[in-house]
Amino acid sequence: MLATLAEHEVAERARRRIERHLFKTWLEVRLDDLPEKSDLTNLIRYGLSRSDAFTSERYGSTAFSLDNPAVAIDNNAAERAMRPLCLGRRNWTFAGSDRGAENAATIMTIVETAKANDLNPQAYIVACQSRAKKQKQVQRETFCTSAFNTHWLNYGRRERLPRS
Repeated sequence: MLATLAEHEVAERARRRIERHLFKTWLEVRLDDLPEKSDLTNLIRYGLSRSDAFTSERYGSTAFSLDNPAVAIDNNAAERAMRPLCLGRRNWTFAGSDRGAENAATIMTIVETAKANDLNPQAYIVACQSRAKKQKQVQRETFCTSAFNTHWLNYGRRERLPRS
């Protein structure tokens, strides 16, 4: 089975490389048909001038290239994660004070970190508070989700929510 997976990966890389070459050629042909000053012409020129940034030839490895199947073709996940922050930005102007805004940002960071690590945010905050009471000097690193021991992780685990 591993041999077939490796063969599939090699075939997929070859297919992607051919598709990239065909697309680049198509863009170059289209560029001649478009008006010199159009927005589309500028976008195509921008993409063509940076096409080597998406290939392994520039970096010498597939870590940052389209040949790597782990590299997403878009950044929709990052944009979705930022959306609530952008929507709430206007509301945060009425936090009351700078300290209130900082506290709200801290709480939202904790909640979003818990969600990103598939933890129940309320249980995670309760667990953090109970641990903070037991420690004389609180160190930030001990409250990172990666540093949480298995007991707290299982205690705070939540059901996976469907992504829309």
